[in-house]
Amino acid sequence: MKRRLLGALPLLLAAAALGHAAAWPLALVLLAVIAAISAVGPRWEVDAGRQFLSSVVGAGAGYLLASFAYEPQPGWLGDGWAKLCCSALLAALARSLLVAPRAGYALTLALTFAALTFAGKARNPAYAGYVVAFLVSGVWALEESTRRISSVLEPRRVGTAAGVLALAAALGLGATSGLLQLRAWAQGRSRVTNSAVPASVGFSERMDLGALDGLLDSQRRVLRVRGARIDYLRGVVFDRYEGGRWLASDAALGSAKASLDAVSPAFDVEIEAIADRLERSFIPLQARQLQTTPSTVLVDDLGVVRAEAKGHLLRVRFLRGSRDRAPVAAPRASDLQLPRRLKRRIEALAGEWTRAATTEADKLRAIETHLMTEFSYARDFERAAGMDPLLAFLFVDKRGHCEYFASALALLGRAAGVPTRLVMGYRVSERSPFGYFVVRERNAHAWVEAWLPGAGWVTRDATPALAQAQNSERQASYYESSLDALGVGYSDLTDWLGQRTLGQTSLAWLIGCAVLAAIVARGARRRARARALADDEALLPFMQPLIDMLDKAGHARSPDEPLERLAARLPDAEPARLLRRYSALRYGGVGDGAALARDVNASVAVLRRRPRRA
Repeated sequence: MKRRLLGALPLLLAAAALGHAAAWPLALVLLAVIAAISAVGPRWEVDAGRQFLSSVVGAGAGYLLASFAYEPQPGWLGDGWAKLCCSALLAALARSLLVAPRAGYALTLALTFAALTFAGKARNPAYAGYVVAFLVSGVWALEESTRRISSVLEPRRVGTAAGVLALAAALGLGATSGLLQLRAWAQGRSRVTNSAVPASVGFSERMDLGALDGLLDSQRRVLRVRGARIDYLRGVVFDRYEGGRWLASDAALGSAKASLDAVSPAFDVEIEAIADRLERSFIPLQARQLQTTPSTVLVDDLGVVRAEAKGHLLRVRFLRGSRDRAPVAAPRASDLQLPRRLKRRIEALAGEWTRAATTEADKLRAIETHLMTEFSYARDFERAAGMDPLLAFLFVDKRGHCEYFASALALLGRAAGVPTRLVMGYRVSERSPFGYFVVRERNAHAWVEAWLPGAGWVTRDATPALAQAQNSERQASYYESSLDALGVGYSDLTDWLGQRTLGQTSLAWLIGCAVLAAIVARGARRRARARALADDEALLPFMQPLIDMLDKAGHARSPDEPLERLAARLPDAEPARLLRRYSALRYGGVGDGAALARDVNASVAVLRRRPRRA
């Protein structure tokens, strides 16, 4: 009993960690189930296949429990992680009912550690304590289960193992943190932003020139795109430039609550969040009949879709075409506004570059041509102190990355009379061999939306394409995509389950669990019968010497050979007659056992006196 309770301690800690990361009612149910099954102890002795089915039953029960008992809230563990945590935890717990499970307690501990890892996807200050307690209890329980050393030495062994694990974790975390700080310091030294206000990095309500630097080196997966080929996923839109940064004007800041639920089952494209807790959606300019999950979102005048306060967006579906939901507002005065300090020089340069152009489209094309041919893409450069970074890009250094090219196109376009806005988002370029696209943080990009008569808002990009290798369409390898393919399969499965009614889901899981439990129980009964049959077919003690003498004489019995067949091929009549007498006595109850034992002993004595064949 003590060993069972010790083995259950890591499972109890993982369940408690889930309670801190999500909701205690779900954790309390798990704690009660773990305690009950641990008290029952091992009951089934089955083969490897049925052991696997037992874990499958446990995982299914965990998934069903999380589906019914857990409703994610802002700041809690995500729904998918909670389901994975419960599935891994109950899969490990199911092994506690098995006698001598394959791979022993080590595999049970590995499944429990997976559950603890999934629970750690939520920010929880107590999580580190759960990890330390799990490591100590896990090593202790593993040593107890294997019993490789004496009980006197176990505390020392446990303490040493726990100390080594803690030291390794501390060194790993320390090295990682130090390298990240060193990298951030190096980037800050090589890329200078001329602003008295600290630069805003990533996707936020403003964009400092240089905001994407921290993303362009990251391989982190952000989005998964399935369906028709698309590009330029807009996430943030700005219409006002001030001293090296872009902002949204007061007219564009207001957001209204909207319900973007399904209007039809048809859609061309599905964009799914891979990264946790994306607060805004990334949708192309051309997207109609938008559907979001969750359906209640915030939409501003620039067509940007965001989650409600402290929420996150999971999925967007749409048809390709002009916006009919979350529309993009027509041009306003702010879309032609130029900063007062830059206006004279920007207008002069725009007039020079567009002198021969007659239409708005021609003017944009002329500006793009100059930017692409006379300027170079670079991420490492220095800007002159006291000068607007965009003026330094246009008139001094002529080197910069996508934010500079987009800013130059936007302001020069305005100076030429074309309403423009600057957009930040992602390019779509990496095609998985499994038939969809993966977007990573390094695909972050900035471009321009310009208003052209007769066409409305259109996407324009002046950044040299050859300089953006990460945004050139490419085919990913199977090795790169294999892990994400598992995520796609899980997403498809959860989508299918989500379309089932509560009654259908409950009935299916009950039937499945009943069938699998019957299979496991049948295997246990077969194993018990086989063991009883093996005991029944074992030779009585007085017969074994005769079988051994026949083996030495060259008449070995095969493991599955009946005694009657062995007797038929023996050249000596006496041993053959004794084997037939034994078979009749053992399986037919015919004959005298004592007399047979005397005759067998006499025959063995005769065989021993015979000389061996050369």
